[in-house]
Amino acid sequence: MKRDVWLGILLIGIAGIGIAVVAVMPMLPFFESAPPKDAPRPEPRVQLPKKVETPIPEAVEAKPKVEPKNVVEPIAPPMDDEKKEVAKVEPKVEAKKEPTKVDPKEFAKAEPKVEPKKEPAKAEPKEVAKADPKAKLPKIEPKKKEVKPELAPLVKLDDPQADYALKSLYGNRDVKLVGVVKKLTIAGAGDRSVIDATELQAQEIVFTGNLNGGAKVLLGSARSLKIAGVNSGSLVDASRADADDVIIAGDLNTGTVILGNARTLRVAGVNSGSVVDARKIDAQEVVLAGNLNLSKVLLGRSRKLTVADVNSQSLVDGSMLGASEILIKGAINGGSTLKLHAPSGRVEFTGPINDKAQIEIAAPAGTVSLKNGKSAIITGNAKMQIEAQKLELRGDVHGEKTQIDVTLTKDGVVAADRLHAGVRLHYRKANAADPAPRVETGNVHPRADVREAPPR
Repeated sequence: MKRDVWLGILLIGIAGIGIAVVAVMPMLPFFESAPPKDAPRPEPRVQLPKKVETPIPEAVEAKPKVEPKNVVEPIAPPMDDEKKEVAKVEPKVEAKKEPTKVDPKEFAKAEPKVEPKKEPAKAEPKEVAKADPKAKLPKIEPKKKEVKPELAPLVKLDDPQADYALKSLYGNRDVKLVGVVKKLTIAGAGDRSVIDATELQAQEIVFTGNLNGGAKVLLGSARSLKIAGVNSGSLVDASRADADDVIIAGDLNTGTVILGNARTLRVAGVNSGSVVDARKIDAQEVVLAGNLNLSKVLLGRSRKLTVADVNSQSLVDGSMLGASEILIKGAINGGSTLKLHAPSGRVEFTGPINDKAQIEIAAPAGTVSLKNGKSAIITGNAKMQIEAQKLELRGDVHGEKTQIDVTLTKDGVVAADRLHAGVRLHYRKANAADPAPRVETGNVHPRADVREAPPR
């Protein structure tokens, strides 16, 4: 029995030692990691080492007290209670110490990693991108610099054999040209800009572009002048020029051209209230090649005149022409007016006279002829006042209110092929002492009025 008791006590003692060892094993890492007293404390944070120091001495004091009691005392019940108490304390210490060691290392490692990531994330490259549109601004500057030499307020030229080209002038700018040049080329102008070349002598002046927006060009001496379109209240004043040739190649639309002397003049279309003032010319030939629409052409002297269509209350005033030949190839329509002067020349209409047109012809020693084999020569209540030695109406004359009043000089002749109802043809002698004129009529409608009127 005693032997069995001692064996039981021995077994209980061995079991108590095993339980104590198991209880102490979890505490070994804390003793190993505990820093020595002389070692320097870590710098990351101040609060963390305080939390670590406080639980360590308590666990150290408890462990030596528990170990000898468990080994020496043979009684099993008190050992079980103590072991349970120690087991309860150990997990509490572990829960407190584990986050204290792990947290500072993780935060210390994480802090340097975050800092370099934030640095490239800064908006430094965006600021460089904002500077790109600013770099485009200098591109506009060279464009202005290129135009400035052409837009200088004063350009002096002094080379009779040189050509000078003036670029387009816009933006209400003014430029003055002075001196001598062989050829001046003007690319155009607009926006009420002004080109003053009144003190420039040139052999040739050529407009390669139109004038728009109230632009003005004032010209001096030139032997040859070619003008493009003149529009929107723009003006070309070439009244100082004494040119051999003047050509208005472009249409005029609400524009004005004033000319000086010219040996030949050719004009394209003149429209919308435009004016060609050529009363100073003494030309060999004037050609109005384009149609006139609601516009005016005022002419000086010319040996020959050719006119296309004249429409919409337009006016061709050639009352000072002194021409030897006038040819009206187009129609005269829409209440338009022609004033022609050919003292001893020939005036010939090959187009119809329509729509209340008004014709005034002074050819006291000349011939006026209207002929159109395909259609009527006069319709639409036109009015004609003619002074001539001979009048030929070679075609149909229509119109209930058409009036032809002709004054015949000495040995005058009137010839009319076909006069329809309502047409009035009155003729008279220029001088009462002259012999009676000769009247030759073809088919005359009974309601047509053909008779001689008393002299004025």
